Amino acid sequence: MPGQSKFSAHEAPYPDTAPYFQARLAAFGPGRCLWGSDWPHLRAPARIGYGPLIALSRPLLPDPADRRAVLWETPRRLLGFD
Repeated sequence: MPGQSKFSAHEAPYPDTAPYFQARLAAFGPGRCLWGSDWPHLRAPARIGYGPLIALSRPLLPDPADRRAVLWETPRRLLGFD
């Protein structure tokens, strides 16, 4: 969930943002959620590379199928990539 560093009151892994992520995932499902880079990280308190951002998805999406949907399948489908 990019952007966590902007609205979290804590340092990485931004534990206070997890309930918001889980609520969106429950409301929409992994087939209607996708990961975004938050590029170009406007007004971010610190530059965070893609690797650490993707690593933050693991505790938020512990199910490998859900993680694959949010990180790969849903964006591929919505953006028309084959």
